[in-house]
Amino acid sequence: MMVMTEGSLDVNTPNTNTNTNINTNTTTTPSPDEEVVPNCRSRALQHLIKYMKESRDTMKCLRKEFKNCCNKEEKQRPRHCMDLYLAGDRGEGIRVIYPNPAFPKEPLTVYCDQNTDGGGWTVFQRRANLTWRENFMRSMLEYQIGFGYVDCEFWLGLNHLNVITSQSLHEIRIDLCDYDGNRRWAKYALFYVGPEESHYHIRVDWYTGNAGDALRMIHNAKPFTAYDYVVHDYDCAYEMEGGWWYGDKYHCAACNLNGRPVRGSETESLVSGITWHPWRGPHYSLRRTTMMIRPTYNHYENKPSC
Repeated sequence: MMVMTEGSLDVNTPNTNTNTNINTNTTTTPSPDEEVVPNCRSRALQHLIKYMKESRDTMKCLRKEFKNCCNKEEKQRPRHCMDLYLAGDRGEGIRVIYPNPAFPKEPLTVYCDQNTDGGGWTVFQRRANLTWRENFMRSMLEYQIGFGYVDCEFWLGLNHLNVITSQSLHEIRIDLCDYDGNRRWAKYALFYVGPEESHYHIRVDWYTGNAGDALRMIHNAKPFTAYDYVVHDYDCAYEMEGGWWYGDKYHCAACNLNGRPVRGSETESLVSGITWHPWRGPHYSLRRTTMMIRPTYNHYENKPSC
């Protein structure tokens, strides 16, 4: 009798156990007629590459459509009241514009004058003989950011003026009214307010109108000053009781539209007042003033490309 030991096998005994462990890791060489497995993997990889390419093209198309949509939306945002006018808005009153290209979604509430001198004017200052008067003896910070109510007496802000006038060439129109009902106007084909680094200096030129050239006379190229922000060696802002592009101690102003509101000739004994010297002189305070700007070459701004 043969004794079976572990690891031995009786070759004379038939193996009837079909569950005998077989090494399945043994690789066999397929015959030439058999389908090779790597070919299946190759086709799967080709399908994957095709899918990824189609997905990439789809995403590229979506990005292009989204960009066009966003650009169209940004182009439709009005930068100033002239954009609104050219888009068909002929109403006068409070509107919202988006003047800052660095922050294209940042709105700014303004007052648009679409009736005076062809329309398209963005009003940035107004004085009026109201029951309640706005105080214009303000700090430099307040003149930078603006104050008041745009449908009453207000100042839009030096920062906004710099942004708006930096985008394209602008003109300014100034409307004046005295207590006798007389009206005058002055217009300058060039108007620019510099950045904070230049103390918001003003550039004005090419005067037309019937009020007299007061803004260019002394104030051209002058910095903006307030009672707490003195650039020259003399505080004209404190003496004139307002914030403005004042001159030097010898000639502070030829106009002072942000001065203290008094009635007409009641400013005889005062230096301050809402004044326009070439028209009513330095001692007559006006009843109403409006300062507004618009692009000079507005007819070409929205000209379609060929």
